Amino acid sequence: MTKEDLTFKTKATSDDILEKKDLILKILDDENYYNESGEIKIKEICLELKTSRSTVLSVLNGE
Repeated sequence: MTKEDLTFKTKATSDDILEKKDLILKILDDENYYNESGEIKIKEICLELKTSRSTVLSVLNGE
């Protein structure tokens, strides 16, 4: 086993969650994250912020 095998992810604090939500909302104002047909490029947002698809979708759904 390596040290990475024994490392646990820490839970995000409420401040971290709010900060990520604000970043996602700012990105949604940027037209570079939309394709020609007006659909959101969720994968690019996930890669940019190093977050999960479900996090982006929850912000889109207003959660």
